[in-house]
Amino acid sequence: MSGFFLVLVVVIGCVVLLQLSARTDHRKLAKFVRIGGAVLAGLAGLGLIIAGRIGFAIPLFMAAAWLTGLPVRLPGFGFGHRRSSGSYSNSAPPGGMTRARALEVLGLEAGANREDIRRAHKVLMQKLHPDHGGSTHLAAEVNAAKDFLLGE
Repeated sequence: MSGFFLVLVVVIGCVVLLQLSARTDHRKLAKFVRIGGAVLAGLAGLGLIIAGRIGFAIPLFMAAAWLTGLPVRLPGFGFGHRRSSGSYSNSAPPGGMTRARALEVLGLEAGANREDIRRAHKVLMQKLHPDHGGSTHLAAEVNAAKDFLLGE
């Protein structure tokens, strides 16, 4: 019988939360969900550490960091600029953007006009934008290449 009341309270609570969320500003709600998720993931991670399950806690801490907007990097993953030594660097290329580098980033030939630049930028951003699962670094590089070529 007590299980029935618990389920009833949870269902009523969900209905009330859905009603409140329908009337709330979606940006505030998204921020609340991100922060709440980060707190829950962090607490679950702490509980797992206390229980001696550190291997299971690490992904929860990474999820909490990601939800709060902190950069989460795994060793050996990610994109960067290749140095002459063959290793990668996550910093900007030395000397800034060049015309040849900007054309290479956008996948264009030397005689590209403004329309070609804008079209290539749009196609790449649809693939690489962070909101669509892309990389922040690559999206920034594509934007920098477009701005350099268009003189903005």
